Amino acid sequence: MDLKETIEATFGIVIRDDEAETVVTVGQLYELIQRHITYAPLEAVDICVSARAFHQFRTALVEVFDVPRSRVVLSARMDEIVPRGFRSVHWRRLGRRLGWRLPRLRALGWMTYVLIPLIPCLLPMGLLGTYIGWTGFHGLPPGAGDLLAFVSLFAVPATFALFFLSMRAVSYEFDASCENIDNMVLQCYQMNYRTIRGSVGAWSGPDEVWETLIEIFNLSYGVPVETITKGARIVSDLGVGIED
Repeated sequence: MDLKETIEATFGIVIRDDEAETVVTVGQLYELIQRHITYAPLEAVDICVSARAFHQFRTALVEVFDVPRSRVVLSARMDEIVPRGFRSVHWRRLGRRLGWRLPRLRALGWMTYVLIPLIPCLLPMGLLGTYIGWTGFHGLPPGAGDLLAFVSLFAVPATFALFFLSMRAVSYEFDASCENIDNMVLQCYQMNYRTIRGSVGAWSGPDEVWETLIEIFNLSYGVPVETITKGARIVSDLGVGIED
């Protein structure tokens, strides 16, 4: 993503091509951004951001999981909204729909205690069946030994794989700190503040805009903070292309 697209996504604005062509220094870019945004008291901005976070989260839950909008309230439990079957897959789908980083799911502890003893139990069974089939066993009809060996050789690992997949399908739950939608939205709000913030359209003041601009150059393009000044030339001094 070029700098123009990053600025537009972060601040929720649209910069015309003819405007971008006039920008040479960081200071000129800063002034251009200020002409496109509006300011509001910090308290009002924070309220807007948290409300927008809940609105976006609720909309995504309704679309991804096809649940009634009336069910998605702050007190609702995440377990009741997100299906348990292959929950990790559904959780990644939700993250992609939102474009957010989501809190990690917690693996159930009992899964480990079931899987670890299973391995040493299944392996000897498979080896024993293969040995009996290949070496022959009194009373087996012709061809049965080869069939037993074949089944033992492939059925045991297949059974283990299916068991492991079934465990993955039901083995994830939400952390206690974000069991309901209210706490989950708060966690997402803290993890994705800049992303959600850019869609609100109101900023608390010039200082917040300048600090955000510095973060963009530093975190997105690796520019050292000390070199980001209003007089620095974006292309020749900082090595960042405004447009592809």
